[in-house]
Order: sequence, then C-alpha cells, then structure tokens
Amino acid sequence: MAEDGHMRRFYSDRPWHGSMLISRIIIHRDLFLAYVELAQAAKVMTERMDEVLDHPKHIELINGGFRAGYKMPNVDMIQGRNWLIKFYLDGLDPLAGAERVGKDQVMIPAKTARALHLVAEYSASMIDGVVGNIHRSQYMPWIRTLREAGDPYSGPTSLQEVFNLWSSLATATVTHAHHAPDLRRRLPENWLKLVI
Repeated sequence: MAEDGHMRRFYSDRPWHGSMLISRIIIHRDLFLAYVELAQAAKVMTERMDEVLDHPKHIELINGGFRAGYKMPNVDMIQGRNWLIKFYLDGLDPLAGAERVGKDQVMIPAKTARALHLVAEYSASMIDGVVGNIHRSQYMPWIRTLREAGDPYSGPTSLQEVFNLWSSLATATVTHAHHAPDLRRRLPENWLKLVI
C-alpha cells in the first residue's frame, strides 16, 4: 500500500536495525487471502490494460482527441505504472511456500509478502493515475463528442478491471486495519529493506 500517513499506523513506531533480517512473515489468514485476491485482480487488470492501450481503436481514440484539440490522458504514465505492477507480479505465486500456522494465521516467505505489498502499492498508484487522468483530461468529453457525431468509440475498455482492482485494494486495506497486530508485534516501516 502507499507509504503515507494513513498507512503508518500499521507499522511499529521504531525502525529495526539492518542486522535484523526477515525471511518469513506470519499474518492473519483473512489478510493473506485479501492480498491474494488483490494480486489476482491486478493480474487481470494489467492484462486488460495492455489489450486496451495496444488496441488500434484506442490508439486512434487518443490520437484523434489530440488532433481535435482535446486534452487527453497521459498514456505513457499509465503504461509505466502497468509495467511496474506486472514486474512485481512476474513469477509471483502467493501460495508457494505459504503454511497455515494455528487456526487463523499463515506464514509466508518475506519475499512473497514484499511482492504482494508492492503490487498493492503500485495498484493504488495505478488507480490514482487512471482516475486522475480521466478526471484531469477531456477523455470523456471526447468520447461523448464522438458518440454525438454518430461515431462512438467501439474499442475495448479496462475501466471495469480498474474498478475491480480498486475494490480488492479497499478490501485489503480494511482487512489490514482489522487484523493489524498490536504495536509491539508490528513490522517497522523499513521492513521492505530487511527482506532476505
């Protein structure tokens, strides 16, 4: 998840020293499942986003908007964020190495936890980028202009997949808040640097 003030409440109030390395992490089963669902939603979204951004009709939609003088979304930024999510998803199998510990906990490799965390963080950035780009641009007015001119956009879209990802991210965030351990058992904010 994004490293902002809102998320700081999930961490220990003291950093750990670099000599304290993390190889496995124990988390609540529901939190683990929420992150697995988030990773699956991110995979679907990134594949669909590639299909949309590479589709000739969408490319022409963006280029046509620019030619007509409309302010269009920053597609390069969206592609870059999509690439980052795919980078952390590449080879990620959240279930590999996961072991049930007790009734409600799962122990997972710290590298898996880090990858899931970064998928969540970059998914939040992607959602912000897509929604913000649509809001700040004239993407929707351009689509409306085409429709009113009798030439509606008929190419693929990925908004449903983005909103599905947003929903999964919200679920993971709420689950994280619900199952955060007490302060003395929390990871430090610098935990990503301590993973081996």
